Amino acid sequence: MIKRIDHILIHTPTAQKTIKEFEKVFGIEAVVPLKHYSYFSSGMFDFGNVTIEILQMGEKKDFEPCLYGVAFEPEVSSWETIDKLDKKSIPHTLPLLAKADNNLSWTTISMSGLLDNPAPIPYGNKGAFGNNFLTHMMAKFFSKLMEVKFIAQSMVKDIGKSSVFFCEYHDIPKIESRSLKEDENPYGITGVASIMIEKKEDNNTWEILGKPTDKTSVSLEFTASIENRLKHIVLNTTRDYNDKEIMIGDVKFRLKKDAN
Repeated sequence: MIKRIDHILIHTPTAQKTIKEFEKVFGIEAVVPLKHYSYFSSGMFDFGNVTIEILQMGEKKDFEPCLYGVAFEPEVSSWETIDKLDKKSIPHTLPLLAKADNNLSWTTISMSGLLDNPAPIPYGNKGAFGNNFLTHMMAKFFSKLMEVKFIAQSMVKDIGKSSVFFCEYHDIPKIESRSLKEDENPYGITGVASIMIEKKEDNNTWEILGKPTDKTSVSLEFTASIENRLKHIVLNTTRDYNDKEIMIGDVKFRLKKDAN
């Protein structure tokens, strides 16, 4: 079901400041500089095998940058994906189409039951949000609604503390890659090894969802906890830093020597 992890989201109240800190700490420029959309602002960093998105959304300002979410690239189309989610009884939203500049558009399907305090959006299964004529019409209608700025802004005032979703891109513009290179790479980072996730003992939704099938994908690693949350990001490096940690806001990056 999951082809690969497409991007990791870091939520921040000050996107430009956080982007500047990333550039200073890791010695690279944002592959996509900060852009302002109708209801959020976003910038992207290319870490070789995954993109890290710096996201500013909602009205809350009194918090530190935090590890917020994971976006998966699906193996099949959005509507085929919700068929698979229905069969596995994983609650999901309608596939919603978003459009941006440069002819870029994407379809998202959010999921529930994976992390605590998810973005407060309507979830359903089977007939309510399944693959049928009615839901196709509903998806088109709500996608159009989200193009209206004040409606979109009103819906994202509270974005919760987590988000896990499938993201299917359409008409992707060609972007010059500026991934980590030797001469601008102070830590010798070769990519992201894994995302560490804390989960409760009775939370088996991650296992039902399954692992990424693409061998180049970032891994999902789990540890037992009393809560379900994204814990930290592990970076592969060419040198041994004895598990050195880098903090950007509340986001922890742990450096690990690449076994390859």
